[in-house]
Amino acid sequence: GIENKLKQSKIPYTVFRLTGFYQGLIEQYAIPILENLPIWVTNENTRVSYMDTQDIAKFCLRSLQLPETINKTFFLGGPKA
Repeated sequence: GIENKLKQSKIPYTVFRLTGFYQGLIEQYAIPILENLPIWVTNENTRVSYMDTQDIAKFCLRSLQLPETINKTFFLGGPKA
């Protein structure tokens, strides 16, 4: 996909992989529940490590200052997610 194309290019990159943003929870769950609409849920074996968009922005900005992050991929989430 896109990540492979990026890695094959000569463009320096840093990739952050995460499973979800806290900010999406209200739209994804709260509003449909309040309006008696169906919601999408994962199965019981799926683990999701939601993160705040402001925290992700801090990671991204900090990575621009650290040469050792160039051409690296980081998985954001805990060991249980």
